[in-house]
Amino acid sequence: MITKILLILILLIPVMSYSDYITPSKEDIAVQQLIERAHYWVKVLEMKAPPYRWGKEGIEGGDCSGQYHWIMKKAGAPFPRSTAFAMYHGAWPGFNRSTWQDASFPDGIYFSWKKPADHVGIVDYKVDSNEQLDFVESARGPGKFRRTSFKKNSVIDKKFLGVRVLDLSSILP
Repeated sequence: MITKILLILILLIPVMSYSDYITPSKEDIAVQQLIERAHYWVKVLEMKAPPYRWGKEGIEGGDCSGQYHWIMKKAGAPFPRSTAFAMYHGAWPGFNRSTWQDASFPDGIYFSWKKPADHVGIVDYKVDSNEQLDFVESARGPGKFRRTSFKKNSVIDKKFLGVRVLDLSSILP
């Protein structure tokens, strides 16, 4: 008798339970697919490690803003090729964030080496902690597309300008 009651309860509880699951919208699904495609192209560039080539973009090599543009274009985000300076100052939809602790892939992270906003990298999927950030970049110094990490108060952190958070839903076709 007790086993029958338990069996009935086991069968009824899932039917009677409440679910918080919300079906994602088409826009949410499209943004997630764009992010997944962008991540794929970042991995391709990381494996190939193309050389730094000023004014170029793509698998054969490119500069920092060119590689960022190429990755997002391949992922399906249609926006114009521009310089790191123009990106940081609003050439793409989104908003600026002055700290990197809440940044996520594929936000742009901006640095100033010689002049305002003259370098951009792509924030990686995960910020390991509030003390360290990983990003990918095409860098003139090492001469190739690569992964870079920096910690709070490091030389790179002192050159940090901000993060451009892309509003991916506004740039979908």
